[in-house]
Amino acid sequence: MVSITVRFVVTFLIVTLICFMLPRLTPGDPLMSILGDHYYMLPQENLDRMYSDYGLDRSLPEQYILYLKSILTFNLGYSTTMGLPVSDLVLRYAKVSAMMMVPALIIGAFTGLTTGILAGSKRKSYTDKVMTPISIMIYSVPTFLIGMVFLTVFAFQLGWFPLGHLTSGSLSSGSGSLADIIYHLTLPVAVLTISILAGYHILVRNMSSQIRDEYYVKAKQAHGFNDTYIREKVITKNVSTQFASVFAMSLGGVITGAMIIEVVFSLNGMGQLMYGAITGNDYILIQGVFIFVILITLVLNLIAELLYGILDPRVADGAMR
Repeated sequence: MVSITVRFVVTFLIVTLICFMLPRLTPGDPLMSILGDHYYMLPQENLDRMYSDYGLDRSLPEQYILYLKSILTFNLGYSTTMGLPVSDLVLRYAKVSAMMMVPALIIGAFTGLTTGILAGSKRKSYTDKVMTPISIMIYSVPTFLIGMVFLTVFAFQLGWFPLGHLTSGSLSSGSGSLADIIYHLTLPVAVLTISILAGYHILVRNMSSQIRDEYYVKAKQAHGFNDTYIREKVITKNVSTQFASVFAMSLGGVITGAMIIEVVFSLNGMGQLMYGAITGNDYILIQGVFIFVILITLVLNLIAELLYGILDPRVADGAMR
Protein backbone atom coordinates (compact mmCIF):
# COMPACT_ATOMS: atom_id res chain seq x y z
CA MET A 1 0.00 0.00 0.00
CA VAL A 2 2.81 2.41 0.89
CA SER A 3 4.65 1.62 -2.34
CA ILE A 4 1.52 2.22 -4.44
CA THR A 5 0.85 5.53 -2.72
CA VAL A 6 4.43 6.69 -3.24
CA ARG A 7 4.25 5.80 -6.95
CA PHE A 8 0.97 7.68 -7.26
CA VAL A 9 2.39 10.82 -5.64
CA VAL A 10 5.62 10.70 -7.67
CA THR A 11 3.72 10.18 -10.92
CA PHE A 12 1.36 13.02 -10.05
CA LEU A 13 4.26 15.40 -9.37
CA ILE A 14 6.08 14.43 -12.58
CA VAL A 15 2.98 14.82 -14.75
CA THR A 16 2.02 18.17 -13.21
CA LEU A 17 5.61 19.38 -13.57
CA ILE A 18 5.55 18.53 -17.28
CA CYS A 19 2.22 20.31 -17.75
CA PHE A 20 3.61 23.26 -15.81
CA MET A 21 6.88 23.55 -17.73
CA LEU A 22 5.68 22.97 -21.31
CA PRO A 23 4.08 26.41 -21.83
CA ARG A 24 6.96 28.09 -20.02
CA LEU A 25 9.56 26.44 -22.26
CA THR A 26 7.92 27.64 -25.45
CA PRO A 27 9.21 30.91 -26.94
CA GLY A 28 7.25 34.04 -26.20
CA ASP A 29 5.19 35.43 -23.36
CA PRO A 30 3.09 32.89 -21.36
CA LEU A 31 0.33 35.46 -20.93
CA MET A 32 0.34 36.04 -24.67
CA SER A 33 -0.16 32.27 -25.14
CA ILE A 34 -3.09 32.39 -22.73
CA LEU A 35 -4.82 35.47 -24.20
CA GLY A 36 -3.93 35.05 -27.86
CA ASP A 37 -4.95 38.04 -29.97
CA HIS A 38 -6.68 39.61 -26.96
CA TYR A 39 -3.21 40.34 -25.53
CA TYR A 40 -2.73 43.30 -27.87
CA MET A 41 -6.17 44.76 -27.07
CA LEU A 42 -5.67 45.15 -23.32
CA PRO A 43 -4.07 48.18 -21.67
CA GLN A 44 -0.76 47.68 -19.88
CA GLU A 45 -2.26 48.09 -16.39
CA ASN A 46 -4.65 45.21 -17.07
CA LEU A 47 -1.78 43.07 -18.31
CA ASP A 48 0.27 43.87 -15.21
CA ARG A 49 -2.64 42.87 -12.98
CA MET A 50 -3.06 39.59 -14.89
CA TYR A 51 0.66 38.87 -14.53
CA SER A 52 0.19 39.22 -10.78
CA ASP A 53 -3.06 37.20 -10.71
CA TYR A 54 -1.47 34.30 -12.61
CA GLY A 55 1.70 34.53 -10.51
CA LEU A 56 3.85 35.10 -13.59
CA ASP A 57 5.78 37.82 -11.79
CA ARG A 58 7.14 35.26 -9.30
CA SER A 59 9.96 32.71 -9.52
CA LEU A 60 9.37 29.32 -11.14
CA PRO A 61 9.34 27.37 -7.81
CA GLU A 62 6.74 29.79 -6.42
CA GLN A 63 4.70 29.49 -9.62
CA TYR A 64 4.79 25.69 -9.39
CA ILE A 65 3.59 25.73 -5.78
CA LEU A 66 0.70 28.02 -6.76
CA TYR A 67 0.01 25.71 -9.70
CA LEU A 68 -0.19 22.66 -7.42
CA LYS A 69 -2.42 24.57 -5.02
CA SER A 70 -4.80 25.48 -7.84
CA ILE A 71 -5.00 21.80 -8.88
CA LEU A 72 -5.59 20.49 -5.36
CA THR A 73 -8.29 23.10 -4.75
CA PHE A 74 -9.69 22.54 -8.27
CA ASN A 75 -9.42 26.23 -9.03
CA LEU A 76 -8.32 26.00 -12.65
CA GLY A 77 -8.93 29.59 -13.69
CA TYR A 78 -11.39 31.08 -16.19
CA SER A 79 -11.99 30.15 -19.80
CA THR A 80 -11.08 33.00 -22.15
CA THR A 81 -13.61 31.87 -24.77
CA MET A 82 -16.58 31.04 -22.51
CA GLY A 83 -15.95 33.41 -19.61
CA LEU A 84 -16.76 30.73 -17.04
CA PRO A 85 -14.68 28.89 -14.40
CA VAL A 86 -12.78 26.02 -16.01
CA SER A 87 -13.58 23.72 -13.08
CA ASP A 88 -17.34 24.25 -13.60
CA LEU A 89 -17.05 23.61 -17.33
CA VAL A 90 -14.98 20.47 -16.83
CA LEU A 91 -17.42 18.99 -14.31
CA ARG A 92 -20.43 19.84 -16.48
CA TYR A 93 -19.00 18.27 -19.62
CA ALA A 94 -17.47 15.34 -17.74
CA LYS A 95 -20.96 14.15 -16.75
CA VAL A 96 -21.82 13.61 -20.41
CA SER A 97 -18.54 11.78 -21.00
CA ALA A 98 -19.21 9.55 -18.01
CA MET A 99 -22.70 8.68 -19.27
CA MET A 100 -21.15 7.36 -22.47
CA MET A 101 -17.88 5.92 -21.17
CA VAL A 102 -18.99 4.03 -18.03
CA PRO A 103 -21.51 1.64 -19.67
CA ALA A 104 -19.23 1.14 -22.68
CA LEU A 105 -16.27 0.36 -20.44
CA ILE A 106 -18.22 -2.09 -18.27
CA ILE A 107 -19.84 -3.93 -21.20
CA GLY A 108 -16.78 -3.89 -23.44
CA ALA A 109 -14.28 -4.94 -20.76
CA PHE A 110 -16.45 -7.73 -19.32
CA THR A 111 -17.40 -9.09 -22.76
CA GLY A 112 -13.83 -8.86 -24.03
CA LEU A 113 -12.58 -10.68 -20.94
CA THR A 114 -15.16 -13.45 -21.39
CA THR A 115 -14.69 -13.98 -25.13
CA GLY A 116 -10.91 -13.71 -24.80
CA ILE A 117 -10.79 -16.49 -22.20
CA LEU A 118 -13.09 -18.68 -24.30
CA ALA A 119 -10.97 -18.08 -27.41
CA GLY A 120 -7.58 -18.64 -25.77
CA SER A 121 -8.33 -21.52 -23.39
CA LYS A 122 -8.92 -24.05 -26.16
CA ARG A 123 -7.07 -24.47 -29.45
CA LYS A 124 -9.10 -23.71 -32.60
CA SER A 125 -12.28 -23.03 -30.65
CA TYR A 126 -15.29 -21.62 -32.45
CA THR A 127 -15.02 -18.38 -30.47
CA ASP A 128 -11.39 -18.00 -31.52
CA LYS A 129 -12.15 -18.64 -35.20
CA VAL A 130 -14.97 -16.08 -35.28
CA MET A 131 -14.18 -13.40 -32.68
CA THR A 132 -10.42 -13.05 -33.08
CA PRO A 133 -10.34 -12.11 -36.81
CA ILE A 134 -13.25 -9.70 -36.30
CA SER A 135 -11.55 -8.15 -33.27
CA ILE A 136 -8.26 -7.72 -35.15
CA MET A 137 -10.09 -6.02 -38.02
CA ILE A 138 -12.00 -3.66 -35.67
CA TYR A 139 -8.87 -2.91 -33.63
CA SER A 140 -7.00 -1.96 -36.82
CA VAL A 141 -9.61 0.64 -37.80
CA PRO A 142 -9.52 4.10 -36.14
CA THR A 143 -12.35 4.62 -33.66
CA PHE A 144 -13.57 7.81 -35.31
CA LEU A 145 -13.91 5.97 -38.65
CA ILE A 146 -16.08 3.29 -37.04
CA GLY A 147 -18.19 6.05 -35.54
CA MET A 148 -18.62 7.74 -38.92
CA VAL A 149 -19.66 4.44 -40.53
CA PHE A 150 -22.24 3.79 -37.79
CA LEU A 151 -23.49 7.37 -38.06
CA THR A 152 -23.85 7.12 -41.85
CA VAL A 153 -25.54 3.71 -41.92
CA PHE A 154 -27.74 3.60 -38.83
CA ALA A 155 -28.55 7.29 -38.41
CA PHE A 156 -28.42 8.90 -41.86
CA GLN A 157 -29.41 6.08 -44.22
CA LEU A 158 -31.64 3.87 -42.05
CA GLY A 159 -32.83 6.61 -39.70
CA TRP A 160 -32.91 4.28 -36.71
CA PHE A 161 -31.00 6.66 -34.43
CA PRO A 162 -30.46 10.44 -34.21
CA LEU A 163 -27.52 12.06 -35.99
CA GLY A 164 -26.05 13.39 -32.77
CA HIS A 165 -26.44 15.40 -29.57
CA LEU A 166 -27.49 14.11 -26.18
CA THR A 167 -31.21 14.87 -26.32
CA SER A 168 -33.86 15.85 -28.83
CA GLY A 169 -34.65 19.41 -29.89
CA SER A 170 -32.86 22.21 -28.07
CA LEU A 171 -32.21 20.15 -24.93
CA SER A 172 -28.63 19.40 -25.89
CA SER A 173 -27.43 19.97 -22.35
CA GLY A 174 -28.77 16.63 -21.15
CA SER A 175 -31.99 17.74 -19.42
CA GLY A 176 -34.23 15.45 -21.47
CA SER A 177 -35.91 12.26 -20.30
CA LEU A 178 -33.86 9.19 -19.46
CA ALA A 179 -35.32 7.25 -22.40
CA ASP A 180 -34.43 10.07 -24.78
CA ILE A 181 -30.86 10.27 -23.47
CA ILE A 182 -30.43 6.50 -23.80
CA TYR A 183 -31.81 6.68 -27.35
CA HIS A 184 -29.26 9.34 -28.32
CA LEU A 185 -26.37 7.59 -26.56
CA THR A 186 -27.02 4.15 -28.11
CA LEU A 187 -24.82 4.65 -31.17
CA PRO A 188 -21.82 6.33 -29.48
CA VAL A 189 -21.90 3.79 -26.63
CA ALA A 190 -22.07 0.96 -29.17
CA VAL A 191 -19.07 2.30 -31.11
CA LEU A 192 -16.98 2.75 -27.97
CA THR A 193 -18.05 -0.67 -26.63
CA ILE A 194 -17.04 -2.42 -29.85
CA SER A 195 -13.66 -0.69 -29.84
CA ILE A 196 -13.00 -1.59 -26.19
CA LEU A 197 -14.24 -5.16 -26.66
CA ALA A 198 -11.96 -5.78 -29.65
CA GLY A 199 -8.85 -4.57 -27.86
CA TYR A 200 -9.48 -6.51 -24.67
CA HIS A 201 -10.50 -9.67 -26.57
CA ILE A 202 -7.16 -9.78 -28.42
CA LEU A 203 -5.24 -9.05 -25.23
CA VAL A 204 -7.03 -11.62 -23.05
CA ARG A 205 -6.99 -14.21 -25.81
CA ASN A 206 -3.18 -13.99 -25.99
CA MET A 207 -2.91 -14.13 -22.17
CA SER A 208 -5.16 -17.20 -22.01
CA SER A 209 -3.29 -18.92 -24.82
CA GLN A 210 0.03 -18.35 -23.04
CA ILE A 211 -1.28 -19.67 -19.72
CA ARG A 212 -2.86 -22.67 -21.47
CA ASP A 213 0.60 -23.79 -22.65
CA GLU A 214 2.20 -23.55 -19.20
CA TYR A 215 3.54 -26.77 -17.67
CA TYR A 216 1.31 -26.65 -14.58
CA VAL A 217 -1.76 -26.49 -16.82
CA LYS A 218 -0.57 -29.44 -18.87
CA ALA A 219 0.04 -31.29 -15.61
CA LYS A 220 -3.57 -30.76 -14.54
CA GLN A 221 -4.75 -31.95 -17.94
CA ALA A 222 -2.62 -35.06 -17.58
CA HIS A 223 -4.26 -35.73 -14.20
CA GLY A 224 -7.66 -35.83 -15.87
CA PHE A 225 -9.06 -32.34 -15.24
CA ASN A 226 -11.48 -31.42 -18.05
CA ASP A 227 -11.43 -28.28 -20.21
CA THR A 228 -14.18 -26.58 -18.22
CA TYR A 229 -12.26 -26.91 -14.96
CA ILE A 230 -9.02 -25.71 -16.58
CA ARG A 231 -10.77 -22.69 -18.09
CA GLU A 232 -12.79 -21.63 -15.03
CA LYS A 233 -10.45 -22.52 -12.15
CA VAL A 234 -6.99 -22.07 -13.64
CA ILE A 235 -6.95 -19.83 -16.71
CA THR A 236 -9.68 -17.41 -15.59
CA LYS A 237 -8.09 -16.93 -12.17
CA ASN A 238 -4.64 -16.20 -13.58
CA VAL A 239 -5.90 -14.00 -16.41
CA SER A 240 -8.08 -11.90 -14.09
CA THR A 241 -5.10 -10.70 -12.06
CA GLN A 242 -3.14 -9.75 -15.18
CA PHE A 243 -6.21 -8.17 -16.75
CA ALA A 244 -6.70 -5.83 -13.76
CA SER A 245 -3.24 -4.38 -14.29
CA VAL A 246 -3.58 -4.03 -18.06
CA PHE A 247 -7.05 -2.55 -17.61
CA ALA A 248 -5.62 0.21 -15.43
CA MET A 249 -2.86 1.06 -17.89
CA SER A 250 -5.28 1.26 -20.83
CA LEU A 251 -7.75 3.65 -19.20
CA GLY A 252 -5.99 6.69 -20.61
CA GLY A 253 -6.46 5.35 -24.14
CA VAL A 254 -10.11 4.59 -23.46
CA ILE A 255 -10.73 8.14 -22.26
CA THR A 256 -8.99 9.54 -25.35
CA GLY A 257 -11.07 7.31 -27.64
CA ALA A 258 -14.26 8.41 -25.90
CA MET A 259 -13.36 12.07 -26.42
CA ILE A 260 -12.91 11.48 -30.16
CA ILE A 261 -16.29 9.74 -30.44
CA GLU A 262 -17.94 12.68 -28.68
CA VAL A 263 -16.75 15.00 -31.46
CA VAL A 264 -18.09 12.62 -34.14
CA PHE A 265 -21.54 12.43 -32.51
CA SER A 266 -21.63 16.10 -31.44
CA LEU A 267 -21.95 15.27 -27.75
CA ASN A 268 -21.19 18.04 -25.29
CA GLY A 269 -18.60 16.01 -23.42
CA MET A 270 -14.92 16.42 -22.67
CA GLY A 271 -13.97 15.76 -26.28
CA GLN A 272 -16.21 18.53 -27.57
CA LEU A 273 -14.95 20.83 -24.81
CA MET A 274 -11.34 20.13 -25.77
CA TYR A 275 -12.09 20.59 -29.46
CA GLY A 276 -13.69 23.97 -28.81
CA ALA A 277 -10.81 25.02 -26.58
CA ILE A 278 -8.23 24.13 -29.25
CA THR A 279 -10.06 25.89 -32.07
CA GLY A 280 -10.54 28.94 -29.84
CA ASN A 281 -6.94 28.97 -28.59
CA ASP A 282 -8.26 28.80 -25.04
CA TYR A 283 -5.02 27.77 -23.36
CA ILE A 284 -6.42 27.83 -19.80
CA LEU A 285 -9.30 25.54 -20.73
CA ILE A 286 -7.01 23.16 -22.63
CA GLN A 287 -4.74 22.90 -19.60
CA GLY A 288 -7.73 22.37 -17.30
CA VAL A 289 -9.07 19.50 -19.42
CA PHE A 290 -5.62 17.88 -19.55
CA ILE A 291 -5.20 18.14 -15.78
CA PHE A 292 -8.66 16.68 -15.15
CA VAL A 293 -8.12 13.74 -17.51
CA ILE A 294 -4.69 13.06 -15.98
CA LEU A 295 -6.09 13.12 -12.43
CA ILE A 296 -8.95 10.79 -13.34
CA THR A 297 -6.54 8.39 -15.03
CA LEU A 298 -4.17 8.39 -12.04
CA VAL A 299 -6.99 7.81 -9.56
CA LEU A 300 -8.46 4.97 -11.63
CA ASN A 301 -4.99 3.41 -11.94
CA LEU A 302 -4.58 3.65 -8.16
CA ILE A 303 -7.93 1.92 -7.60
CA ALA A 304 -7.05 -0.78 -10.14
CA GLU A 305 -3.70 -1.43 -8.45
CA LEU A 306 -5.42 -1.81 -5.09
CA LEU A 307 -7.92 -4.24 -6.62
CA TYR A 308 -5.03 -6.07 -8.25
CA GLY A 309 -3.54 -6.57 -4.79
CA ILE A 310 -6.85 -7.98 -3.56
CA LEU A 311 -7.09 -10.40 -6.49
CA ASP A 312 -3.49 -11.53 -6.04
CA PRO A 313 -2.37 -11.42 -2.37
CA ARG A 314 1.24 -11.93 -3.45
CA VAL A 315 1.20 -8.49 -5.06
CA ALA A 316 -0.31 -6.93 -1.96
CA ASP A 317 2.40 -8.51 0.24
CA GLY A 318 5.09 -7.18 -2.06
CA ALA A 319 3.61 -3.67 -2.07
CA MET A 320 3.57 -3.55 1.73
CA ARG A 321 7.30 -4.22 1.97
